[in-house]
Amino acid sequence: MAMADTLLRPVRQVQHWLEAHPRVRMWLRVFRLSLFQFGMGLSLAPLTGTLNRVLINELGIAAFLVGSLLALHYFISPARAIFGYRSDIHRAAGRWRTPYLVLGAMLTYGGLATAPFSLILLSGEGFLPFPLAVIVCFAIFFAYGLGVNIAETIYLAIVSDVTPPEERGRVLSVLWVALVLGTIVGSLLIGELLLDYSHTRLIQVMQGSALAFVFLTFMSMLDQERLKPNGELVDFTPVRVRETLGESLRMLAAQRPLRNLFIVLALATTGFAVHDVLLEPYGGQVLGMTVAETTRLTAVWGGGMLTAIVLTGWLLWRGHSALRLLGSSTLLGILGFATISLSTTPDHI
Repeated sequence: MAMADTLLRPVRQVQHWLEAHPRVRMWLRVFRLSLFQFGMGLSLAPLTGTLNRVLINELGIAAFLVGSLLALHYFISPARAIFGYRSDIHRAAGRWRTPYLVLGAMLTYGGLATAPFSLILLSGEGFLPFPLAVIVCFAIFFAYGLGVNIAETIYLAIVSDVTPPEERGRVLSVLWVALVLGTIVGSLLIGELLLDYSHTRLIQVMQGSALAFVFLTFMSMLDQERLKPNGELVDFTPVRVRETLGESLRMLAAQRPLRNLFIVLALATTGFAVHDVLLEPYGGQVLGMTVAETTRLTAVWGGGMLTAIVLTGWLLWRGHSALRLLGSSTLLGILGFATISLSTTPDHI
């Protein structure tokens, strides 16, 4: 007992110190929450930075089909409003949101772990005819997309529940940076692992990233929502139940400025998201880059994102117009895509 007390004494001292410094304790909790975002970025790197290139470039699958598979989770995004509304009802009644997040995480894991088998299904090496293989692939990516939408929505709701309102802006900035960092680390690590590329190697890497996502999600959400013996939440504070999907759409339609902003964001997101499908195959077909080299392009993209986040935050802090920043960043993105589209090797001139 004396030895156990001696070993636990530093832990108790740290706990007492954290109780006396609630702000430090809150930010340590935020950094642990950011593990979910880091894991999400880590798992996205091989999906949008490698698998798409191999399907289009190495296997010759139509870019429209591959793009449809990768974009499927955008079309399932209304599930965010549905599951967010249901979890708000649970939270308002004093119950926890965690079961919804577990459901989303398991669907995401299942999609990530089985998505690389689309290499076998669509290459003709499997036992299924091509039309049936396409249906199976759509089912896999549907499960993944549904899981991502559920998990991210419930995760952000939990973050909102456990952080003070005055800190949420800074907290969300940290979480977004963690997502981009996860993407950068994932692309660099996977690029190294795929130097000696094979389909089997890619399947192993993607399944490893799926396991990493589950582990980091578990570490991130462990004990974030605690229950009393009667099943109610500890430290429960009432929350506002968000609007249903139908109510949200009616609100959007009724307010012209909000509707215009939605259109701008939708078009910009669509335009910038196109690179998820085309950039890596372009690097392989036109620039002659290897699978490992095109995978690392995601790290370059992530570096640009981090630079933009820091620069934009500084400019906004200095009082620059958000509207002008939006317009100039859009023009910069157009210039970047134009430069990429004009780049080529001598063999493709």
